[in-house]
Amino acid sequence: MAKKNMSAIFQKKVFKVSDKFYNYKLRSQVVVTRKISQSFYDTCLSLDAPPIKAAYIFLDSIHNYTGLPWWASILSATFILRTTLTLPIFIITAKNNEKLVKLSPKVKKLSDELKIEISRAQKEFKWDAKMALHHYRWNMKRIVKDLYVKENCHPAKNFILPWIQLPIWISTSLSLRNMSGMFQVDGNVIPAHCPELSIEGMLWFQNLLLPDMIFLPLIMLLSNTLILEFHNRRIKNHTKLSKTITYVMRGINIIMVPIAATVPSCLSFYWACSSIYGLLQNIIMSSIMKGKFNTEPPASTDDKIEQFKNLKDKK
Repeated sequence: MAKKNMSAIFQKKVFKVSDKFYNYKLRSQVVVTRKISQSFYDTCLSLDAPPIKAAYIFLDSIHNYTGLPWWASILSATFILRTTLTLPIFIITAKNNEKLVKLSPKVKKLSDELKIEISRAQKEFKWDAKMALHHYRWNMKRIVKDLYVKENCHPAKNFILPWIQLPIWISTSLSLRNMSGMFQVDGNVIPAHCPELSIEGMLWFQNLLLPDMIFLPLIMLLSNTLILEFHNRRIKNHTKLSKTITYVMRGINIIMVPIAATVPSCLSFYWACSSIYGLLQNIIMSSIMKGKFNTEPPASTDDKIEQFKNLKDKK
């Protein structure tokens, strides 16, 4: 009984100290509240929304059943979600890319053969350059499409991972946002759903309800930058689309830094953990499949059209 009483007194003191620390720190570190309407919050952002509720139940179950502090629960949840849901799809995508790379010489050979056939047809049927280009474009798309279907390696499969990873990331982020509070709904700030986040942090971010304005955002930025450059180095022959996507992702990566610096550190910690996992995932997969991505990927149809135009100009 004496031990239980001492434990209860200790917990009360800890929460009192934590509250004082929290109130003191809020004077210098302010979490930016989001002003939204009650109807929009209830429909899309609250814990009543099914995806957000599922993410909250998952996080809360790990915290309750394992007895881990919140920082370890968030880390464990990130590892479980990434390993069970996104890692298998990442492996499928990597294998799909491997098939596309192996098809590169065959696609190039077919493109060269089609150029010769189109040149012969142009002389025989007296096509102008525009008509020849039209036939080349139509036939090349058909040939490449049939080849991808035959080898079961359509480039569209590479977009499966973002469509699965992004909803999980958004749902978990909104769940943590609700748990840490600071949503301003119709002028009223919703309090933290899990106040114990204020004492279950680690290292320099002991209070997970407060933002970390420097280190966690920088860790996230560095990890995401390395992931982008990792993907960038795999591609030797960049298309216009791949360059555009790379620049857009770099821009989003930079924009996320000031956002991460103003949200509760439980959120930025989750983002940093997810980014670090993604970086390690790329490093490990690269070492396993070393040398399989050194070949130039199949050129896009636009690149083949440009090559065909250059061939016509030379003639």
